[in-house]
Amino acid sequence: MLMKRVSGISAHFKRKLVFVATAEGEVIRTSLEKNQTTVILGKERLDIWVSFLSVDWLHDQLYLVGKKKRSNTWTIKRCELNGERLTTVLPSLSAPPIDFMADPYTG
Repeated sequence: MLMKRVSGISAHFKRKLVFVATAEGEVIRTSLEKNQTTVILGKERLDIWVSFLSVDWLHDQLYLVGKKKRSNTWTIKRCELNGERLTTVLPSLSAPPIDFMADPYTG
């Protein structure tokens, strides 16, 4: 695999998965058990530059926070662990967050 600049990272410890967002606009899933790496969200599917990733391990959801590509606002999205069912959770934040973590118990 080529070296890529990392813009965000998160892990699902129960499923032994690591998620990496790259500065090139992709989200990659890597298995810690198998030698398997998959691009689950390509830059053509994302309208944001991802800065934060967080796994909701209770509901098996991946949260993405990033700056919209065509504006100066930020947004929060979520998807399944395979990249399917990508939806917008919060469409517009006026400033970038300092940090982001999903809270599986209280949402």
